Amino acid sequence: MHTHEGPKAYQHALSFLEKQRPLKPIKWSDELYNACRDHAYDVGPKGMTSSRGSDGSYPTKRIARYGVLDSSWADSCIFGALNPMEALERLIVCDGQPQRGFR
Repeated sequence: MHTHEGPKAYQHALSFLEKQRPLKPIKWSDELYNACRDHAYDVGPKGMTSSRGSDGSYPTKRIARYGVLDSSWADSCIFGALNPMEALERLIVCDGQPQRGFR
């Protein structure tokens, strides 16, 4: 994979993973699914690549349409033809993001 940072991005990711404590398993959420689906159906056909919807909505507003918004949500949009493992790899490596905020 081509990176902006070169091998350093992957070395940093590996170091992070070696120190990371196991997290609780992810649970499926119909409410989050519905909010994500709405966003994909909105921005996809329009060629948009943003967390902001064509109506100006942000994830908080879309999530609140279907459930109670709390502090456990996160927003990570990956655009392009990726399989799930490639998407996770991009989120963990966080290439070009000094704060590595998508982890």
